[in-house]
Amino acid sequence: MLVTILTMTLAYILWGRDRKIEFAVAIVGTMWGVVIEIIGATVSGYHTFNEPDFFGIPLWVAVCWGFGFVLGKRVVLILTKGSSFSNNS
Repeated sequence: MLVTILTMTLAYILWGRDRKIEFAVAIVGTMWGVVIEIIGATVSGYHTFNEPDFFGIPLWVAVCWGFGFVLGKRVVLILTKGSSFSNNS
């Protein structure tokens, strides 16, 4: 699972234009994902995972957060550039 998500994330980043920025966004998103999931799984206990890798969370969850940050960055750029999805047309 981890290898698949890492491969998808790297392919998505390499497919884009802002590779350096998106790579940094993915790293920051992964770090924030680790913090948020550790708080959720270990500190507050609002959820648990069956097979955690470290601090009560699997590694693939943190990588999903990184991918989500990159995807979110792209969505925000699309919406702020006046695409057909925004009201700025």
